[in-house]
Amino acid sequence: MVASTIDAPKLSQKITAASLVGLSDFTSMDIHDSILAGFPYKSISTFKLASTLKLDTIRLTLALKKRQLVNRKKTGRLTHNESERLYRLATVFEHAVDLFEGDIAATVEWLNKERSVLGGRTPLEMTTTNVGANEVLHLIGRLEHGIFS
Repeated sequence: MVASTIDAPKLSQKITAASLVGLSDFTSMDIHDSILAGFPYKSISTFKLASTLKLDTIRLTLALKKRQLVNRKKTGRLTHNESERLYRLATVFEHAVDLFEGDIAATVEWLNKERSVLGGRTPLEMTTTNVGANEVLHLIGRLEHGIFS
């Protein structure tokens, strides 16, 4: 099933990476297929609204130039690589929101602050690659278990 409609995540429910990009009640295979087909452009707007991140921050994290973003808006669809990067960002955001027990403002602040354990980079900067995003997810896991190194 490929996403045809975008639903804004309900903040009263647990935020998931899928809901952050407007996919609800999707299996992993559905998400996989949606990424390959390319998310609708509205997925960026849905994520922006839910995360409160600035569009420019999202664009940079997705490695999109301003002109590319304009083109995606015109065509109405992201490429599969851009969709995968957006889903990766949403996954990191989901785990960070869990770490901060649903506090979006604290999550955004944490994601934008340089961390020595990440070589002085911000968690958002690290999400530009799979390796970096995995490192952020490991850091979140360590913090959830009280390991502050």
